Amino acid sequence: MQSAVIPAGGLSSRMGSSKPLLNWGEATLVELAVRAALEVCGHVIVVLGYEAERVDAVLRASFPGVLLDTGMAATDGTEATDGTEATARLDIVRNPEYRNGMLSSLRCGAAKVGTEWFYIAPVDMPLLTADVYRSVQPHSEADAVFPVWNGRRGHPVLVRSTVLPALFQAGPDVVAMRDILRAFRCRETPAPSEAVLIDVDTAAEYERLLRSS
Repeated sequence: MQSAVIPAGGLSSRMGSSKPLLNWGEATLVELAVRAALEVCGHVIVVLGYEAERVDAVLRASFPGVLLDTGMAATDGTEATDGTEATARLDIVRNPEYRNGMLSSLRCGAAKVGTEWFYIAPVDMPLLTADVYRSVQPHSEADAVFPVWNGRRGHPVLVRSTVLPALFQAGPDVVAMRDILRAFRCRETPAPSEAVLIDVDTAAEYERLLRSS
């Protein structure tokens, strides 16, 4: 089973407020992202930065039964407080260097990955569902698999652990995961919907998408 890394620590400067905490129906964007990933993945890693305490509080209130409860730098936790076996599947990690961009958050999250393959799914894509995740499957001759809609690559990207050394060793001139993946074998798979391309960067985009959904 795959893992998932959800970067949720950006400054949200274009939005004007914390994107993980934006409401979407009866949930927030970060709750939606975690729910979809948990349906498919055995281990979900959420990386926090900007307004980390507020986002952490929401996650702890929403997912107490699966939380790897050792704080925002969780590393273990196989036993519940009453001594019964816990299902520790959600890991909340803080990125102290979140102002350096998403790649820094991906490094923090990837350091917790223990599976051969892991998804990368930004928190600001509210239309990603478990079915979208399932449409992106491992490929024996690839190091990364992209969902594609109308010729455009989207998310979630499924990445093999063979990429991790390059991610951890990338210098300051490398600012995006796509730059790292250019040196690896990438495959594409048809996406089930345009959801793989739709994110919300501004308040106008958020309001428009919310009204149309």
